[in-house]
Parts: sequence; structure tokens; C-alpha cells
Amino acid sequence: MELSEYLVKVFLSLIVVVVAVVFLLPLALRKSMGLKGFGGKGSFELKKVSPITKNVFIVELEVKGKTIVLCVGEKGADVIYREDGTGSDSRGSAGSGGSGSERSDTTD
Repeated sequence: MELSEYLVKVFLSLIVVVVAVVFLLPLALRKSMGLKGFGGKGSFELKKVSPITKNVFIVELEVKGKTIVLCVGEKGADVIYREDGTGSDSRGSAGSGGSGSERSDTTD
């Protein structure tokens, strides 16, 4: 009788955890990405994706009203263009999150 009570408790606990994950995880992900509500406009918008080679893409984003252009590949992403808040722009890969000079993209 003890084993069956234990199994029922484990099964009920598992159901509670699965339900919590199914309903709370999407809400937590929306909040962490900065999205507002269920159908609201978020803090970033994907404008355009242009393939350069098989594994390299140019991605244009609008983040909180500022335009950012990235070169995205298998080894990381480099900032090509970033619009500052003053209306001017900065070009180059300063502050990029990619691998910098270690990057060697080849065409396949």
C-alpha cells in the first residue's frame, strides 16, 4: 500500500510541474525578450534577411527605433551598421558579438 501511495504522489507532482512549464514558460520567454502582452509589438523587429552564401546572412533589425545590420554566420555575428540615438550612424564591427578577426567565411 505504501508503494501505490508513493506512486500517486509522484504522478500528481509530475502533472503539476508539466502544467506549470507549459503555461508559465511561454510567459517567461515573452517577458525576457521584451515583448508586450500576447499580440503587442515588441522592442525589436526583424526587417530583412538576405543570404550571402549558404551559411552567411545579412540581417536588418530595428531595435527600439534604431537600425542595426548584422552579418550572421556559423561562427557568430558581426555588426556592420548601427544607428546611434543621436541620428548619426557608426559603421564597422566595433562592439560586435562575433568572433572578429578569427572569422573566415568561405563559399561552398
